[in-house]
Amino acid sequence: MPTQDLTILLLFVAGLGLFWVEMYVPGGVIGAVGILAVLVGISLAFACHGVAVGAATSAAVLTITILMMRHWMHHFRSSFFGSRMTNRATAGQNDYVEATRTLVGQKGITVCRLQPGGKAQFGDQRLDVISQLETVEPGCAVEIVKVDGIAIVVRPIPPANGV
Repeated sequence: MPTQDLTILLLFVAGLGLFWVEMYVPGGVIGAVGILAVLVGISLAFACHGVAVGAATSAAVLTITILMMRHWMHHFRSSFFGSRMTNRATAGQNDYVEATRTLVGQKGITVCRLQPGGKAQFGDQRLDVISQLETVEPGCAVEIVKVDGIAIVVRPIPPANGV
């Protein structure tokens, strides 16, 4: 029946439209009504046209929903609400991580026992570090081998090559 097909199509369009609006006007109610409309449309597609059409409809709705979510995640920071929820002064920047990347290769002395984490002195800087493999005793010479996010990874230096 054409009336059922039109009802199913309107439920999908209205449901996906409400879901789209929910992405930009958060609150939950609009999105819940949209999801409910889509689910009713899928149920009607199964009931009126059988499993093949219902499954194809479900796959199409899932694909469209994934594409909408991808679009939303890509554009959220620049949206009206996203710009108010994001601290633009620090978004995407971490001065500490950038400053510590230049420390790779520097040598210092452990201030406390590294099991695996602890503190080490590098010139006039005292930093939180993590031992690469084993426990390192206080007063041992160490070298920064990499910076992984905010973790500064060190390895002990053999005594003959120490600081």
